[in-house]
Amino acid sequence: MDATEYEETYVEGIEEIEDDVDRRFKRFKSFRVLQYPPHDHQFRHKQRLCSWMLSATRFGEHANPRSSFSEKIKKDWETLAAVFSDHSSIFVTTYESRIDLMRVCIAGLEGTPYCYGLFFFDIFFPPEYPAKPPEIFYHAPDFDLSPCLHQDGRVSLNLLSLNQWFSPGDCGDFVLGHFRKRAHRILLIYKDQMLKHKGDNGMKQLFFKLVKAFESNGAYCQHHCSKTEVEELKRERLNTEECSE
Repeated sequence: MDATEYEETYVEGIEEIEDDVDRRFKRFKSFRVLQYPPHDHQFRHKQRLCSWMLSATRFGEHANPRSSFSEKIKKDWETLAAVFSDHSSIFVTTYESRIDLMRVCIAGLEGTPYCYGLFFFDIFFPPEYPAKPPEIFYHAPDFDLSPCLHQDGRVSLNLLSLNQWFSPGDCGDFVLGHFRKRAHRILLIYKDQMLKHKGDNGMKQLFFKLVKAFESNGAYCQHHCSKTEVEELKRERLNTEECSE
């Protein structure tokens, strides 16, 4: 399954122009095999196994048959490719040159405190695998992702701070595309919280910050704003364009 089948949302009556990021996002698969791991992979500099244990083409067809490690990894790849072809919220990336490495992205499901969030994990499979379990590293953002439920019933939505989100080297377009497609739904969820806490200026200010972040990411969100806020967005965009010239 590709990313377009992953709960794609739209804004009725608003035509959005597709660009290269959107096209690459649509081509993003639930399971894929790249040639090399990205420079920001947590275990990229981990001591490498013997080259003959790490060599593999798609699904490891040319991995050394004497290696129980490569055979196990090959079977795991085949299983993951079959399982996640029908999955909608987990995306796995493996690497031909480093079959001992993997990157997994898990998207928060609707109805959970992590709704529409993206969570990235880097995985290292040791030579003793599967007798020895893999090492896993979570790319934590610079803020608390725990579901902060305050005593007054207010929910902290720092989870939605797009400009602080980890954007991995080999999944950058997926992250950008994900938040472009989910911007409308995220703002609607936030608006629902604002209705429950009318008069909270802090929530209003954060809502406008979200709109600006999503707009700068390529999503159209002005229909969520007042005329004054729309004018402010236009002024900021004009200032940004002038500074870049």
